[in-house]
Amino acid sequence: MISSPAMILIGLTGGVATGKSTVARMFQQCGAVVIDADALAKAVVQPGKAAWQDIVRRFGKSILNPDRTINRQALGAIVFRHPAKRRMLERLVHPRVAREQRRLTREAARKDRDAVVINDVPSTV
Repeated sequence: MISSPAMILIGLTGGVATGKSTVARMFQQCGAVVIDADALAKAVVQPGKAAWQDIVRRFGKSILNPDRTINRQALGAIVFRHPAKRRMLERLVHPRVAREQRRLTREAARKDRDAVVINDVPSTV
């Protein structure tokens, strides 16, 4: 079970500079658990993680910084020119982000069955 009957799950979404982070912080100050999808997306692609390995395997080592982290600009230059490659990247990253969101939501429910959980997710439009 992802949530308890008393738990409140809220989706917070919007484009760049729409105030999502400000609103998320306000909820957090009131005791809500905030799950930041951007932060999770960065976490699942850290060097050595499964998503990182899959990305490097498919896009090559030229997308890596000297410290082995993914050079987001280099990868972006590839995927935003080729929609099929962007979809491939999304298939590698999004399911892992979703699993981590579910895990954190379950953890919040275990700690407090009346938890308020905010999923802060950027819109892609």
